[in-house]
Amino acid sequence: IKNYNAVNNAIKTTELYPNGEKRIQIIDLLIWKNSHTMAGAHMVTGYSVDAVKDFHAAFLALVAIYRDFVKPWELSGKFYKNYPGLLDKCPDIKAQCKEHFETDDLANYPAFAKKYPYFGKEYVKTQ
Repeated sequence: IKNYNAVNNAIKTTELYPNGEKRIQIIDLLIWKNSHTMAGAHMVTGYSVDAVKDFHAAFLALVAIYRDFVKPWELSGKFYKNYPGLLDKCPDIKAQCKEHFETDDLANYPAFAKKYPYFGKEYVKTQ
């Protein structure tokens, strides 16, 4: 049931984006139907092969977050580039990050911003 919930939450999150339907179509072709390669999904959806690869990887990373295999702050900036505004759209992920950063001793914001460029000042522990 944990795997089902993780995938279901990733689908719901992906559908929040303007191109969410195409992203889900890519996942459908590559994973669920297993009927296309990355290049084939590119031809069906009209996205570049690189974009198809990025959407595929970002979706799998989102599933990993929801399955608790990886923490949101451990992912690279490329993930957040593919899911802009994710923390505002997903309060549960935002709360998880906020809780983590509040327990971290990160009083120096410039160092924090360099290490975690996709998290705003609201995540820095206030003194």
